[in-house]
Amino acid sequence: MMRLLPLLLLFSTSAFASTDCEKAESMLSPSVHLVVQALRLHKQNADHKTIAQWRVNTFNPEIEKIITANELSPKELMSPDLSLTREVYNDVMMRSKIYVGHVYSYSKGTINEDAVEEQRKAINAVVQKFKSICVSQ
Repeated sequence: MMRLLPLLLLFSTSAFASTDCEKAESMLSPSVHLVVQALRLHKQNADHKTIAQWRVNTFNPEIEKIITANELSPKELMSPDLSLTREVYNDVMMRSKIYVGHVYSYSKGTINEDAVEEQRKAINAVVQKFKSICVSQ
């Protein structure tokens, strides 16, 4: 039995990682798609009216669908087995709202490029973490 314990531990850890990756992926991909759209608008120096129109017509309804489809229960939010999912939930899906708000504010000239870049880097860090943990599985 002692010989099987490491194998059992490996399988259990792998199963948790797989579940965590699956849950995280379902919110990461569509959220990143929206962040990339916002980044394009930002890099094209779109005016604040164009960004506002995209935000109201596309971003807000889409991010709300993603959030609704991926809501986490209090138990899931506290689960050590879903730590990556929690990070994706907070630092990609929810932070995308902050990022889009910053892109809009930058287009109006009310914040600087560093504020926009800070949000993008925070999102990207979690995306890279997701890739390092989940893509090779």
